[in-house]
Amino acid sequence: MSDPTLEFLKQLTSSEASFWRAPEDGVLRVTGSDRVRFLNGMLTQDVAALEANRAVPCLQLDRKGHVLGVLWLIALDDAIWLDVASGRAAAVQEILEKHLIADDVAIELCSDLSVAVFEGADTQTWHGEPVLEPRHVSSAGSTESPQICIADAGLAAGALRLIGPAAWLDRCIASFSDRELSGPEVEALRIQSGQPLWDYELGERTFPAEAGLDRTAVSFEKGCYIGQEIVARIHSRGAVKRALVRLSSEQPLQRGAALERDGQGIGEVTTSSAVGPNQALAYLRVKAGQSVESGSRVEVAGASATATVTVTEA
Repeated sequence: MSDPTLEFLKQLTSSEASFWRAPEDGVLRVTGSDRVRFLNGMLTQDVAALEANRAVPCLQLDRKGHVLGVLWLIALDDAIWLDVASGRAAAVQEILEKHLIADDVAIELCSDLSVAVFEGADTQTWHGEPVLEPRHVSSAGSTESPQICIADAGLAAGALRLIGPAAWLDRCIASFSDRELSGPEVEALRIQSGQPLWDYELGERTFPAEAGLDRTAVSFEKGCYIGQEIVARIHSRGAVKRALVRLSSEQPLQRGAALERDGQGIGEVTTSSAVGPNQALAYLRVKAGQSVESGSRVEVAGASATATVTVTEA
């Protein structure tokens, strides 16, 4: 019996295709008749409005609106799957389970599932025709051994995110590409896309708006959830004290380097690229009522270098 995902990947194979594995990602399976209502009160996206076979980026927050987990929320007919980044799956599972009272909800950490991302697949068009809508989910396999494919869920536009047993992912990789991105290459792609990473741009004191996550991973149309009041207040007032930006420079930029303007400290480099152009992510301080503008220049302290700021859009 043919595997539809493998057949699809064979169509998309190109000389520019590449892949990377996400070993720090952990997958949670949420089942039970109350799963939608329960998660809708826990996470930042509108779970109740999410149709089956769709996925959205999402956050788990604490009551003060700080980020505790960054994840992909994947809705299937029989379960909701959470692909949690940066080794935070067990922590997110613990948070969710602490809030279970009389809910018909079961949360399982699926340690036998792995995640791989296929860049350069161009899932949006094939010979000029639409292939998959962004965030569309196709699935096969069984509840215990799923094969989940999400369109446009990587670092670059049109990427494919696959979640499933390691052996199945290996077959998909063999069908799709033998070009595995190195760690520094993945980091460079992440910096280019402006996506924050735990322990670098994210921690348990980070607000979504500081890292730009409120533009993609938060619904401002839904009702209450943990941390919602603080997130809504920041959104309405624009009251963040720092903002995540991308920097480009003629000289290498080092993580931890202080940034200055007119001799005053205004921020710090959080991640720098070791391959390709000299790029980095950094937090810049924001004054009340002001915003950071793309094209502005900052000085790198002690390096006799300057960098150009790019504000990453959603």
